[in-house]
Amino acid sequence: MLTKYPLFRLFLFYAFGVLISGYNLLAADARFLLAVFAIVLIILFWIVLKNDFKTLKSSAPAWYILFFVGGFLNTSVRDSIQQFESSKYYYLEVLERPIEKQKSYSAKAKILSNSNQSFKPTYTLVYFEKSASVKQLLPGDRIELHSAPSEIEGPKNPNEFNYKSYLELLNIHSRFYLKEGEWLIVKQGSGIQRVSSKIQYYFSQVIEYFGFPAEETAVLQALLIGNRFALSDELSASYASAGAMHVLAVSGLHVGILLLVLLNVSKPILHLRNGKFIQLAIVIIGIWSYAFITGLSPSVLRAATLFTFIYLGRFAKRDVGIYNALLASAFFLLLLQPNLIFQVGFQLSYAAVLGILYLQPKFYNLISKPKNIILDNAWAITCVSFAAQLATFPFSIYYFHQFPLLFLFSNLIVIVVTYGIMVFGLLFLLLGSLGVFVPVLYNPLYYLVWVMNYVVQLIQDIPNSVVYELSIERIELVLLYAIITLMSVGLARKNFRFMSASLICLLALSVFNVYENKRIDQTSELTFYSVGKNTALGYRKGKEVVLFADSSFLANDSKMQFHVIHHTWNQNLKGLKTIKLESDNVHGANEV
Repeated sequence: MLTKYPLFRLFLFYAFGVLISGYNLLAADARFLLAVFAIVLIILFWIVLKNDFKTLKSSAPAWYILFFVGGFLNTSVRDSIQQFESSKYYYLEVLERPIEKQKSYSAKAKILSNSNQSFKPTYTLVYFEKSASVKQLLPGDRIELHSAPSEIEGPKNPNEFNYKSYLELLNIHSRFYLKEGEWLIVKQGSGIQRVSSKIQYYFSQVIEYFGFPAEETAVLQALLIGNRFALSDELSASYASAGAMHVLAVSGLHVGILLLVLLNVSKPILHLRNGKFIQLAIVIIGIWSYAFITGLSPSVLRAATLFTFIYLGRFAKRDVGIYNALLASAFFLLLLQPNLIFQVGFQLSYAAVLGILYLQPKFYNLISKPKNIILDNAWAITCVSFAAQLATFPFSIYYFHQFPLLFLFSNLIVIVVTYGIMVFGLLFLLLGSLGVFVPVLYNPLYYLVWVMNYVVQLIQDIPNSVVYELSIERIELVLLYAIITLMSVGLARKNFRFMSASLICLLALSVFNVYENKRIDQTSELTFYSVGKNTALGYRKGKEVVLFADSSFLANDSKMQFHVIHHTWNQNLKGLKTIKLESDNVHGANEV
């Protein structure tokens, strides 16, 4: 395994070190670990210089220690916990274009300094009061403010989303709330991120200029240039319910389609002398140009890096080259920014691509190749969709608590339509930026987006098309991926040991669920929920639960889900009974 995939085990140990450090599972002195790292590095360097291949072959444990400690140190040294001490001012660098919220604008920023002499730069979130001046902020701008940061609060209710813990994994420990007049731009930024943001905004204006309807404009901006700000909550919910939300976030699907288009367009160049290298240059430049016009967001950078490495791996002309390229891209990104491993997008992207690379060919070969090209392409897309869903569904349940049942049908249409939108859309942006209106591009582009919106909304309206109220613990997430991985490899290789190991993991998962259900059946609890100015009290006996709350809280679905429903999902409870806490309904509460 180590010979065939030389990066596999090294990557695993490096990632393990990052995870151990990020979750604070090991209390170790950084100076001691640094000494261990240096000693092991010197020993391995000495072995390499001696050209002692026999010793080098038996030194695998030393390499594992080196990469584990390296991952741990690379994560821990970047963790800058904000000290909430008094300061007269703070000096921040804005890292992204502010995102419009319902009542404010938000942006990630880096605290560069304050009035205290000793300060270690750290990341923060900034919430701006809505004003015209906020819209002018761009990545790289430096602002001075005289407001103090506040600590991010942790969850106040059981099984509530721990936003504080999530941000800490991304090395964000504080936030600012700024009213107009409490901050001032002291220096305009510069650099590639700023230029990219301006170009993205320009193409956004191009799409709006040619007068597409509101929903079509929102989808085009999201799909073509990564601007999701105009998407309504209703439209986003429709795509999520249809299992097609991935098309609205510029990522691996879009860059993969672009790669396919560039390869097909540049095929004639292969007949030229050095045509293969010319095609390589066209593809790499094309991928990174697209990343540039979409704002160089983390998801775009991740996808561009991933497909750049995968395309370079194609020159090996073996599956081994592609897998090593996939690992190399993840390794490269985590070396630069180890906290990426905690981002949901990073986990979903690499799980989906790995699933497609490994599982799609095996699914596709389950039946004889269809002679009809339309049926063949439909079967290929179905296999891609199923492989991606199988590889990502544990993450989807863990983070989003739902699973779309009609994803095969929706993706069969959405992926094909997205390909058309990408082709017509990029041509439309190119000509539109030159002020040229081309009806032959406008009309098919409009109808393609309209059809896609219609399909996802139609699927959302089908009863029971989505399974909600799903919840799993972290240990169940690990066991699910162990089952999928071991079962897939075992079936592909017809290896009894892998199959047996997957069944053991399945048994462990079943035992865990039986234990949890029995524990809940035999216990009862009384929960006072922290819901701001509202009142909510839950009583559970076994699997029967009653919620006492005031009418305004019960009528607010978002508050109910965030503060209470996740708790009942975690305990696998169905059919929550609610009783209003009104003056004329006290007898109902007394009766229960």
